Amino acid sequence: MSSAIDKAKLAAMTADEKLQLIDELWNSLDAEPEIGLTPDQLAEMERRLAWAQANPDKCLTLEEFRKRLRTVQ
Repeated sequence: MSSAIDKAKLAAMTADEKLQLIDELWNSLDAEPEIGLTPDQLAEMERRLAWAQANPDKCLTLEEFRKRLRTVQ
């Protein structure tokens, strides 16, 4: 499978630009009819969601995640 993204252009992108691209890709999945998760994948997603809802103090907001991601570089 060949990549539709030029790797040189990707390497030249800033962290903010890459995060924006990730957002756009993620949001584009909404247009897909169904991703087709296996029962095990769905169960794991539900388990993680239940954990996050039960432990909101241990979770990051999207903005907190982005800020932390930017400082890791």
